[in-house]
Amino acid sequence: MEKVWRELFVIVRERHNDFIMIQQHDHAYLSGTLYTKLKTEWLPSNKWKEELYIAIRHHDCGWKLFDEQPFWNDEQHKPHDFNDFPTGVKLVLYEHGINEVEKMSPFAALLCSKHYVSFLYRRTDPNVKIFVHNELKRQQRIQQELNINEHVTNQYYEILKLFDDLSLYLCLNEPGTPKEKEHPFFQHGIQIPELFEGGKVHLHWNNQNEVKLDRVLFEDDVITVNVPQKIVNKGDIAKRGLKKAYFQAEEQVVAISMKQVK
Repeated sequence: MEKVWRELFVIVRERHNDFIMIQQHDHAYLSGTLYTKLKTEWLPSNKWKEELYIAIRHHDCGWKLFDEQPFWNDEQHKPHDFNDFPTGVKLVLYEHGINEVEKMSPFAALLCSKHYVSFLYRRTDPNVKIFVHNELKRQQRIQQELNINEHVTNQYYEILKLFDDLSLYLCLNEPGTPKEKEHPFFQHGIQIPELFEGGKVHLHWNNQNEVKLDRVLFEDDVITVNVPQKIVNKGDIAKRGLKKAYFQAEEQVVAISMKQVK
């Protein structure tokens, strides 16, 4: 099984001779594309429909300027992963991303803020506690300004999380991976939002080009999405360094079909 990390700047899958690298911003774009293909009856009909799309589409926009700057971990001989990159830098990027989203939509920023706080609220690091405190204040302020309560906010956040998870399933797993070798995040299914009848959807790779779902989420029986990625050769990294090898690697677009089993 190839090693997998969700990177600070890129999502990385490790093969024997290569790293498959997917930009966080492209992963978020894929999340937004999947949302647009949702069953019509589940698309919000109220004023939050477009705001929700902004949240899903831009939830990782804080990484955009850094996606092109992957960092190499000399000690572990791999690109720096999410866990070993300095927390302080991550917090700055989180806050920057939420601020950028708030310029487009306060409601979208509210959902993105909840998304990042969900990663961190149990951490005891002083800087993390300050970040969480400030974001909870931001959430309270936006809810008051929009006259929206916590329950409704959570309902829409669950939708963002669904499409984040569906996109990550396609990005973190090598196409064609057997179920028992999938990333552990997804082996027991992905949570369906309360507004979409709840429960879980289970996905598995039918082959290298097709994923099957055991729940109907999308308007069409089969949808096809594109996943941009770069294949960065380890030998090129050794010769040129990660940054040059990454820049010089050609971008590929992988088409993946998602088929619903009714």
